[in-house]
Amino acid sequence: MRLSKFLDYYPEFRKYYEVLKDHLPPLESIFVGGFAELEREGIIPRPMVFGYTIKPNKLFFRFLPPSKSVFIHELIHLCDKGGKYEELYAYNLIELIKLMAEEGIRGNPFRLFDLSIDEIEAVLKEFGFDSIEEFHIAQGLIPPIYEIEAGKLKRAEWATDKEIVVVFISELVAGFKYFRPMREILLKILEHVG
Repeated sequence: MRLSKFLDYYPEFRKYYEVLKDHLPPLESIFVGGFAELEREGIIPRPMVFGYTIKPNKLFFRFLPPSKSVFIHELIHLCDKGGKYEELYAYNLIELIKLMAEEGIRGNPFRLFDLSIDEIEAVLKEFGFDSIEEFHIAQGLIPPIYEIEAGKLKRAEWATDKEIVVVFISELVAGFKYFRPMREILLKILEHVG
């Protein structure tokens, strides 16, 4: 069936589509099916796989309707993200997409992992943090890309700027539901990326 028909049958999923629609193929071009249709495509998914995407426009689910998380995960796979960090986006952004849908928050979640350290630290300064490292220390978080030296976090020699950004954004997305300051910082960064 077409995604438009799926959304008619299951209107509770429409809000997640709305958050991502600017990054998706046209609504009427997206096919949604069960795993029987996927097997007709010649793909037999492993038992613990609950959704599967064939680009550019096919979504398959073990159960119809799928869970909200599985639906969002597979929609993210169809989104135009520049082809990088596929699973990073698909796993890490699910809860953020839910928040955006539930609260009508606008912004481009795919830009988050493309920010520079300087852009992030400019936002952090608005919250009283001079650096990403200072934020991590204040939260009691010591990501594995850092070493502790004289009571301060020092970036591991092998860690790239991209890894620093990915770990920082991933920590915010993982923690925003539980810690209000992380939520406020994440929303401000999302507002920054538009």
